[in-house]
Amino acid sequence: MVYRFPHAAPQSRLPEGRRGRVVGRFCLTCGSIFPLHRARHSGKPVYGRDHVASPCAHEGEAFEPRASWWDQAVEVMPEAVVAQQAEPTRVVNSPAAGTEPSAGPSGPASAPGKGTEPTAPGVVKP
Repeated sequence: MVYRFPHAAPQSRLPEGRRGRVVGRFCLTCGSIFPLHRARHSGKPVYGRDHVASPCAHEGEAFEPRASWWDQAVEVMPEAVVAQQAEPTRVVNSPAAGTEPSAGPSGPASAPGKGTEPTAPGVVKP
């Protein structure tokens, strides 16, 4: 059996770029996620511990809009997605910005076959 859990966290504790869609309500006391359609902190959560030795201090309370004990549960976006949105797209194996070789010739001017134009590997100039 595989234990599955969502990659979700309270909305207020994630940076703006890592927030995904809202998936439920996150109880900050017991760490459980309840579905959006449930109006009260009661019953079995969608995600959380199966067996709880003692109930949460907020068990049975309504999810009121400005209550300090819960927050919206949002998906956590992977860092790779955030990094791709922040950086321009680069070609595979391209040099990092600012590390390109100089535009001048790459050797003595009298060397045969040395030009200023780069060639791709396996390409033969006529």
